[in-house]
Amino acid sequence: MFDLEALGLVTTHVPEIERLPKGEPVRIRFKPQQSVRIRLAKHDFVLVSGTQFLLVDEPGEDVRVNGPRCAISRGASCNAMVDSRYRAVSHKHLIVETNDENWVQFTDISSLGTALPVGVRECLPITQMPWKNISVLPSRGTRSLCAIWA
Repeated sequence: MFDLEALGLVTTHVPEIERLPKGEPVRIRFKPQQSVRIRLAKHDFVLVSGTQFLLVDEPGEDVRVNGPRCAISRGASCNAMVDSRYRAVSHKHLIVETNDENWVQFTDISSLGTALPVGVRECLPITQMPWKNISVLPSRGTRSLCAIWA
C-alpha cells in the first residue's frame, strides 16, 4: 500500500482534466518513478511507473498493471482488476500498453470515460508544467513528472 499523503501526492490544487476520446489511443512518455493522475469514470487513481506500473487508488491500495498490454477494469476477465467498490468503472474500461521506450498508450473502451490532466499527453520537466502547487513522487535525483495527484 502507498500512503499518498506521505508521498506528497495529495494537494489542494486540482488541475483540469480532459476525457480521452473513446476508442482512440493516447500516448504519454514516462520516466522511471513518475506518475500520472487518471480518472476512471468518476474515480481518481494514480498510475505510477517503475519496474512495473501500479494503479493506486485514493486509499493507497495498488493494482499491478502487467504489460505490455493490460486491460484495467472491474471485471475478473481483465488482468488489472480494481476493487468492486468502484462501481462506475466498467467491466472493460481501459487498455494500457507499454513499451521499452517508456511510452504508455491509453485506449478508453468504457461507456463512462477515462480522463487525464490537461496537457499531459507528453511528459514535461517540472519547471514547464502548466499549473502551480504540484507534487512529485520521490525520484532518484530528477525533478520531472508526467502529472500529479490532486
